[in-house]
Amino acid sequence: MGKERIAVLAMRAMQAIYVMLAVSLCVCLGFLPLEVLALCTHDMRAYPLFLAVAVLCSPALAAAFAVCRDHPALQARPHASHTGERTPPWFARPYVAADHDAAVFGPFLRAWRSVWRRACLVSAVYALAAGVVMCDVQWCSGTPVGALMLPAAMVAGVLAVPAYAASLALVVEYPRATLRAVLRNGVVLSVRRGLASVPTLLVAVAYAAMAVRAPWLVVPLGTGVVVLVAWSDAHWQTLPLLEQCRADERGKAHV
Repeated sequence: MGKERIAVLAMRAMQAIYVMLAVSLCVCLGFLPLEVLALCTHDMRAYPLFLAVAVLCSPALAAAFAVCRDHPALQARPHASHTGERTPPWFARPYVAADHDAAVFGPFLRAWRSVWRRACLVSAVYALAAGVVMCDVQWCSGTPVGALMLPAAMVAGVLAVPAYAASLALVVEYPRATLRAVLRNGVVLSVRRGLASVPTLLVAVAYAAMAVRAPWLVVPLGTGVVVLVAWSDAHWQTLPLLEQCRADERGKAHV
């Protein structure tokens, strides 16, 4: 391998590290209200307030997904539109331009403005479901039924994480999709390709464990990595839908 090749790889690695740090900062700023609430409120009975604030902060995660989707520094190969190929009208155009190797904050804000409404709607549905489950667990705590509901609620929560990530990925990639279609496909595809969720869950658990011990170090440095892993898994889970849409488009073109 020549020196020029090594220099190019080193530059791409530095760009990717910078993008990850910038994404971490963007997500941390986007979730600042939730972080302040967590620091000021330690009563878990305030979970409805936590869920409501999380819904308002959720567009930051969707915008981070958009940056991970299209940023040239994170792509093994360029986006179809970056190479001049036609982007289908039902598929989102790149949120990051091909010549923006170091731009993160501008594309993040533009993506936030593009997806905030639909991201909040999707997040509100998941937050409502989580609130209902947590309310039932709270009411039944200390009873035989509660002893059974708690493990079931924990399993449902673990399954809901990849479903939510897949739903946000669909929000980012399919701007014309209805809320019902996003929710249905997010759940179905996350279950159908459930093994892809394992890396996200493992990284999230490790991130949470380390963040408890050293939040001021782990949160600004590791959030971008967690977001990238979550996006990669969710994107892979939703690929069958993209293939189906392309097949349907080719079928209509031949009619």
